[in-house]
Amino acid sequence: MPNHYSVKAGVTLDAAATAFVAKVADAFFEATTKDITVTSAYRGPQEQAAAMYVKMGGPEWDIYANKDALTEIRAAYVDGKAAKQDRATIVAAMAAVIEKQTGQGTYISNHLRASALDFRT
Repeated sequence: MPNHYSVKAGVTLDAAATAFVAKVADAFFEATTKDITVTSAYRGPQEQAAAMYVKMGGPEWDIYANKDALTEIRAAYVDGKAAKQDRATIVAAMAAVIEKQTGQGTYISNHLRASALDFRT
């Protein structure tokens, strides 16, 4: 039986996620005859910060439910931009905030817990 999914370059799935994706993809294919692509899975703080950096510059920056955590991360972004820091420096500052938050049990995204997957068709 062929896989009815692909995984975007740079995305890594563990065994449990792979099994889950296979089930979802098979059910989706049966219902639609379309395959799916996994576009995102677990992200560490650095990868999460890089993903959020892109959103911070546009209208999507406010999509996160935990506004207190978001405010702290956004401050690192805004401060870095005001100081004319480069992208890598700002992302590192954002990642440091995310690392601190996760150490305190606060997760701005389920991607930081390995319990989130994003798909596209």
